[in-house]
Amino acid sequence: MVSPFAFHLKILEIGTIVGIEKDHIAIQEAKAGEDVAIEIRQPIDKQQYSYGRHFTEVDQLVSKITRESLNALVQHFPTICEQREIYKLLKKMKKIFGIV
Repeated sequence: MVSPFAFHLKILEIGTIVGIEKDHIAIQEAKAGEDVAIEIRQPIDKQQYSYGRHFTEVDQLVSKITRESLNALVQHFPTICEQREIYKLLKKMKKIFGIV
C-alpha cells in the first residue's frame, strides 16, 4: 500500500464544510469509511474547485489546521489526541501544513 503522504502533495483549499448527510439525514460527524454527502461552500473571491475536475473520491481530504486550532484541539480533547492513530495523524498534518 502506498501512502498519499509519500508523494508531493498539492494542497487545494476547496472551502468550508457546511453540512454532512448520511441517507439524506443531517449528521454532525462521519467516521472513516462511511458513505456520506458533504456540502462544501467555497468563497466567491477564491479559486473555485470542482469535484471530478480538481479532486475526486480517491483524493484524501483533510481539514486545514493551524497552531491555534491544534492547541485548542489538544486543550479540549486531550484523551482523543493521545490515541495512537489520532496522534500520528496530527503529526503528519503538522508536517503538511508546516506547523512547528
